[in-house]
Amino acid sequence: MKLRARLIITLVVATFTCFLSLATALYVELTAFWEGRSRHLLDESASLAAANVNGSVEHTLANMRLLVSEDVLDRYLSMGEERYTLMYDLSAKALSRYSTLFPEYLEIVLLLPDGVEDIRIAEDIRSPEAEPAGESLFQQALQDPYNTYYDFINQERFDGPHLTFYRALYTIDRSLGAYENNKVVKGVLKFTVDMKWLMRHDPGSDATEVDATFIASRGRGVIYASGLSGTQARALSNTPGAGVDGPSQYMARMMGDDYLVDSRPLIGDWRLYNAMPFSEARSEFHRLLFTAIVVLVVVFVLLGWFIYVQMDRMIVRPVKELATATYHILHAPDKAKSLRMQSGEIGRLQQAFLEMEGQIRQYTRELKTQAYTDSLTGLPNRHAMAHMLALLMRRNEERDQSLALLFIDLDGFKQINDVHGHQVGDSLLTAVTGRLSSVLRPSDVIYQISEEEALEETDEERNILFRLGGDEFTIIVPNIGARKNAAAVAQRVLDQLRAPFKVEGQETFIGASIGIAMCPDDADSVNDLIKYADTAMYSAKAHGKMRFEFFSPQLEHSEQARLAMDNLISKALDKDEFTICFQPIIDLRTRHLAGFEALARLYSEQYGWVSPLDFVPAAEKRGMIDHITILVASHACEFVKALEEKYQLQPSVSLNITAGQLATGDVFDKINQLLVNFGMSRNIFEFEVTESALFEDRKGCAMTLDKLRNQGFRVSLDNFGVGYSSLSHLKKFSFNTLKIDRSFLRDLHDDEAGQAILSSIIAMARKMDMAVVAEGIETIQQLEVVESLGIHLAQGYLFSPPLPAEAALALYEQDSAIRY
Repeated sequence: MKLRARLIITLVVATFTCFLSLATALYVELTAFWEGRSRHLLDESASLAAANVNGSVEHTLANMRLLVSEDVLDRYLSMGEERYTLMYDLSAKALSRYSTLFPEYLEIVLLLPDGVEDIRIAEDIRSPEAEPAGESLFQQALQDPYNTYYDFINQERFDGPHLTFYRALYTIDRSLGAYENNKVVKGVLKFTVDMKWLMRHDPGSDATEVDATFIASRGRGVIYASGLSGTQARALSNTPGAGVDGPSQYMARMMGDDYLVDSRPLIGDWRLYNAMPFSEARSEFHRLLFTAIVVLVVVFVLLGWFIYVQMDRMIVRPVKELATATYHILHAPDKAKSLRMQSGEIGRLQQAFLEMEGQIRQYTRELKTQAYTDSLTGLPNRHAMAHMLALLMRRNEERDQSLALLFIDLDGFKQINDVHGHQVGDSLLTAVTGRLSSVLRPSDVIYQISEEEALEETDEERNILFRLGGDEFTIIVPNIGARKNAAAVAQRVLDQLRAPFKVEGQETFIGASIGIAMCPDDADSVNDLIKYADTAMYSAKAHGKMRFEFFSPQLEHSEQARLAMDNLISKALDKDEFTICFQPIIDLRTRHLAGFEALARLYSEQYGWVSPLDFVPAAEKRGMIDHITILVASHACEFVKALEEKYQLQPSVSLNITAGQLATGDVFDKINQLLVNFGMSRNIFEFEVTESALFEDRKGCAMTLDKLRNQGFRVSLDNFGVGYSSLSHLKKFSFNTLKIDRSFLRDLHDDEAGQAILSSIIAMARKMDMAVVAEGIETIQQLEVVESLGIHLAQGYLFSPPLPAEAALALYEQDSAIRY
């Protein structure tokens, strides 16, 4: 899609989004404003009406109390017929004063006890008449001269109900006795308040929009209504949310229209209701909203068009020109001079682009060199090797030639790097590179990537040296011919590495293991050739190091078997398929159990029982041996815990430790934490170390063994008498137990010299305060020889094979002595 089309779409989307957002915000704000304004107007109207009603009631009650206490009316009512001549005008004047001061009074009437009007102050003066309306309030006033009674009364002379007050005028006749009974009612004052006047609004106030007002009583329902019928008023007052206590506003629906109703308490149990219909207000709101939206549409259309025109002129056209110029730079450099450079920002952009193009070409060349070159040694790297192999293998196929790949791994480099640091390691790698370069024939060169062409094929025959990373190197020997030629190159490499290296003032020795794979004899693909050379290298390292070995199909089978073993161990750890067994150690003096050796056993449905001699080295090589040791230790803790709970016994348990674990010491921290979790002491575990493990790092092993003994663990020398057997081990290393290997005891009953040697070893071990255990006892003859030599502890299949935990626990439920 072109830039102009994208710009139009973007502007349309942006404009529509902005318009929609603004319109929505406008609608929300107008709605909130309109509703807030309506509620405010209704609240203002209701507050004013409530204040008028409550104020009028209070004023009228006060005015009636003042009139009752005035002497003029008392004297007027105390006279006979002559009062019309003597006191009428004066009494009427007193009543007129209140009518003048309080314009809400429709009338002020003085009634005689028989209900006949005696004096009436109103705009329309009528002849005196009896009081038909308000008879109930009139009678209550006659009966109770102390209080004022008021209510809404519908009188014929007025239009609709109005608030009417009654209060009795009395004199005290002392001849009647007690104070409570000497009051004589002479008349009743009646005030009628104009409700229209009370519900009035200021002419300039917006509260005039209130459509209806009514007053309701809890017991009597609607007692006053203006602007709607009593039925309508009852419908609005009975709507849920009307409230019965404090002020409230709520929505009600009546006769197809929505009303906003304000309800608030008046004096007594009266409530004032003001109602405002939404239909007219909503129509006004919609007209206002429509006008605003039309204005917004026009503004946004004009604004979008203006923005489009300006962006097309300032951005789209210059960018299009720049794109054309960019195409010419990439595909037609000769046309770059014909570009019309722009001024301003676009011109600076064009100039910067031309400068960037030159830098990109330079950076591309440098990155290509870095991508295929090892930064430390300057040799081609793994990527270069793979690319070069692909080119040479394709050429060899065309020319019916062969090549050899030598995979070189330095022996002992990791230890030097760990002990002396990375700086010494890097210097050593640089020195090794120099030696390996000298191995190449005078006509050979170290392949370097040219500036113009990376890994280009060449007719020149040359050996090429690569560094893959770490301490791994490879040499490609093209057109190798016979296998002996590859062997000669490998032997020259080994010869060059035999001499010591002097690095950072230190003399260092290092060796190499070399694997050789041939193409096309062994593999015809790059990945397979590298894999097979790597497999051959590992085989050379496994068979003694400082040697080379050619790949063979048997090595591939060995590698597949190794991978299968790795997968089997990993799966067994993940799915807890290891079986932890316990082989008893017997005290030959008492025939009782003296302890156990915990052993891991692995069963596979495909391979059956897998020998520890197979899975332990594989697990150690792949870094899984610690997981197996912790698993054995955990099961051993559970086993000892069960013995402790059931028989109150806590026997020692021996655990086998490899050379790698002894060197790092990491597994012992985990075992310590395991003992803490189980709440057990360290002396329940005895770590068995083979003699061969001690030769990996004698000083480090001695420190680790001393640390374990100081922590409370016991340590034993396992398989004594095989491998690197030396009596000096018993002196250099601190052991609690010496375990005689089964091969040492196998034919001992017929070997008097061997018995003499073993007797001397046992005597020396006892002087060094070490216990002696005979391993692999399988026959009575072996047991008799062991007992004759004074060995008190033994284990082997004569007594019991390694047993699962449940079977080992069952040994304690049998006779107290082990029988065999």
